[in-house]
Amino acid sequence: MKVPIASAVLLWLVFSTAVRAQTGQAQSAPAAQTEAPDRGDPWDGMLRAADDLKAVYAKKNTENMAEVDRLLKMKVCQINRINGLIDRTEEALDAWADAMAPYLKNWEEAELRRVQIGEKSLAVSEEDLKITQNLIDADKREHEDLLRRKADLENQEHTAGIISQIDSIIKDLQESETKLTTDQKKFDEVTQSVNNTKAVLAVRLIEIRKYKATVDEYRVDAHATYEEKRNAAQEICNGKRPGASPIPGKAGGKSGGMPD
Repeated sequence: MKVPIASAVLLWLVFSTAVRAQTGQAQSAPAAQTEAPDRGDPWDGMLRAADDLKAVYAKKNTENMAEVDRLLKMKVCQINRINGLIDRTEEALDAWADAMAPYLKNWEEAELRRVQIGEKSLAVSEEDLKITQNLIDADKREHEDLLRRKADLENQEHTAGIISQIDSIIKDLQESETKLTTDQKKFDEVTQSVNNTKAVLAVRLIEIRKYKATVDEYRVDAHATYEEKRNAAQEICNGKRPGASPIPGKAGGKSGGMPD
């Protein structure tokens, strides 16, 4: 029994550096690599659309953050310009992450259906395994009985009738050994199938949920990095012009909130 496994598609997330304002150290977006559904699925267009938005975000992240870093190094209050660059970058980030959500939801639901089908097949295979084990046990008992009968006959006087019975038992033993070998092979094959199915059912959903978590975590980390840059820009303004206005869109000038 085989569970359908989608063809491998590498969904890599490679974005250029997002520099932390306080340290100047580069923080790259976390890479994610996973297996996607076969091309041709009904929601395949969602993935293509998300990929397009990912490319838009990657470009804006590279260009806008490079400009933000350049402006920060000037140590001149340019809060409005910096906020505008970050706003546009965050909008692109959210557009990509939001576009991934329905695709991942459909992918997960499809895998759940496959898991349910796999579990039903697994139940049949496990029952088949029990039946096959019972056959093997019966084969062994029959084989042992034939060996005992043959040994008893060989201890008797070898008349023509006894010799004929021994020859018949030898033939039965050969057939018994063949049947035992066949049943044991089937048992081994079903056991392997059961083990493989269990492994597949466990791994598939883990892969999807891990990828979803990677996207969510990157989104949170990226917003946090952008917020640090906003704060760094505000600190420059506060330092150059004490009592300067708070960051636009931030109540009381406090960090932590994210732009809509």
